[in-house]
Amino acid sequence: MENSNPLNMSCFFSKTLIFLIGLILSYSIMADEQQPLLLPAKLIIQSGDLIFREGTQPVSDVVLNLDTSGYSHVGMLYKNEQTQIWYVLHATPSEIKGKPDSVVLDTLAFYLSSQNAKKYAIYRVQATNEQHQQAVNFALSQQGTPFDITAKQGTYCTLLMLDAWKAASIDLQVSFSRIELPFVAGDYLLPKDLRASPKLTEIYTDQIN
Repeated sequence: MENSNPLNMSCFFSKTLIFLIGLILSYSIMADEQQPLLLPAKLIIQSGDLIFREGTQPVSDVVLNLDTSGYSHVGMLYKNEQTQIWYVLHATPSEIKGKPDSVVLDTLAFYLSSQNAKKYAIYRVQATNEQHQQAVNFALSQQGTPFDITAKQGTYCTLLMLDAWKAASIDLQVSFSRIELPFVAGDYLLPKDLRASPKLTEIYTDQIN
């Protein structure tokens, strides 16, 4: 039997250990990304439902200074029937390194993770199942559209929801808020404006532990 070189053996074990640690971390991240959020068993959510949240990012603080309703962001729920995983379609500044500021599809678990949210509320639009699907299809088609708070070269979270439901022939009957800020003064659809729609019904709200 050949004698093993202690230095080579040490390098082998070091590389193996690094590989195993990386594998465990990758699996943990994937599991956290894909695990279904534990919503109440009796709660029935539907693709097309709107999910508002109070975010944790600096941009959330800016929105909350303008909108005192307690919510800074909104997205649309979407269930992948093949994987049975719930997702959220939303227009957002990048929350994942390397991804652009745009309309993205994130898992519900990621959207409501403690690193991204403090509380949330789910609202349902009064519409047929077919219209729900039409709204979802529009939102899906907008993936990659740039996030732009001025809406000149893209869209922002609440406007995406409004346009999605317009594509389903539903007028949410909202009013825009006048915002006077340097360089971006104008009329904006704040989360509170969208939540005030007579077409929306709150079905659930909760805090993030």
